Amino acid sequence: MRFDAITLFPEMFDAVLDYGITRRALDRGLYRFRAWNPRDFTDDPHRTVDDRPYGGGPGMLMLAEPLDRALNGVQQDLADENLTPWVVHFSPRGRPLTPQRVMELKEKPALVLLCGRYEGIDGKARAGIAVRALRRHRRAAAAAPRRRGMFPRRLCALGR
Repeated sequence: MRFDAITLFPEMFDAVLDYGITRRALDRGLYRFRAWNPRDFTDDPHRTVDDRPYGGGPGMLMLAEPLDRALNGVQQDLADENLTPWVVHFSPRGRPLTPQRVMELKEKPALVLLCGRYEGIDGKARAGIAVRALRRHRRAAAAAPRRRGMFPRRLCALGR
């Protein structure tokens, strides 16, 4: 299986890839990984990958053009190996990433992980790419009951 991550911080994956079980699996050839930085696919000297939302609003959005170019680079690299990418964007608006969905994704030969930043990605990028948006799965029924104690009161006292 091959994983490609389009991320503004490719160095963050070193902590996962260089140690532990994931390192041993990588050494055995159970998976392959490559990080792609969208800043490498920009034209301007500042390597800009974000902009304010069109029409206003809070925060910044990742631009569609660098993401599109990075995804095209990934697709060309995968085409050399006759692999079709399955693009996954992690977003709070996506479908939950459940254990069943992980088992489905496990069967894909190549996953492209679109790691968002800021307030999200430009709508033009989402419209032009067949993206499956996923979010972290939370179990509502198994949540532990919240205990009342001194800790919340201390926090309230500090805030006054």
